[in-house]
Amino acid sequence: EVAGTDVAELEDVEALQAVSDAMTGAFDLIISDVRMPRLGGREFFERLKAERPDAARRVVIRPA
Repeated sequence: EVAGTDVAELEDVEALQAVSDAMTGAFDLIISDVRMPRLGGREFFERLKAERPDAARRVVIRPA
């Protein structure tokens, strides 16, 4: 918890997918690098949006 906000730092999209699958609500914000191991941030966001459109209220994809 940081400043009253739950924060999860995850190493790769598989970890994020597992956390997302276990959640019943939505992330307030996902910040992702464009380049990540196995699946890029943009590709992950497109996959997440297709599978669970309500998974995140905001997404920021930044250059690595």
